[in-house]
Amino acid sequence: MKNKQTLLLLIFMLCMGSIFAHIGIVAIRNPACNDAKATGEVDFYVNGTAGDFDWYIYDEKDNIVDKGVSAGNNLSLITSIGLSIGKYRLEVSTQNLNVPKSCKIIKREFEIKCCEAKQEPIDIVLEEKGYDIYTGLGYINITSSASGPLYYHWQSPSGQNYSTQNIKDLSAEGKYCVTITNGCRSAEACFELSKCADDTPFYITGIVKTPSSVGQDDGAIDITISSS
Repeated sequence: MKNKQTLLLLIFMLCMGSIFAHIGIVAIRNPACNDAKATGEVDFYVNGTAGDFDWYIYDEKDNIVDKGVSAGNNLSLITSIGLSIGKYRLEVSTQNLNVPKSCKIIKREFEIKCCEAKQEPIDIVLEEKGYDIYTGLGYINITSSASGPLYYHWQSPSGQNYSTQNIKDLSAEGKYCVTITNGCRSAEACFELSKCADDTPFYITGIVKTPSSVGQDDGAIDITISSS
């Protein structure tokens, strides 16, 4: 038993140093409950592969329902269509000789469900955005009260895709747009991320006008903000 645990630990440590890819599932499109056709879809990307990778989608009976070959540059999405209602397993593998055999396959599971006629809308609320004071890299945090599971697709100014609710370690300034879907409804929102130049000071000046007499509401404050 101890030798088995040691072997599993060694395999885990070996894989940690040679993970060849990350799978990001960014959208599920479910069919209507009264639609008997296989019209479900899934969008995903793979990031980090050195060279091309092979991907396969298996149904609950381990039958291959879709497959393909693509590059792992995280700049384009892969769409698999014609999926029936049910659970699926997405597997990505590589032939890269530098990746240990025990680490050559990564997996993600997802499910195609049916959509009822009445669906609650999805809201997107900006919780916080800015730059980390230690790394100088940007971040955007959002929330949504919609029921899950929710899938997130962030598109960045650099063309990179993200599949998490919140994104961080952002080096590119500009507009970041997110699409949230629960498979039946979707919502989109964009947020601007930019740094203020530290060497451009600004000045605030104000002119206060007191009321003409007690009880009068003709007082005012004029504020001017300028930079040089």
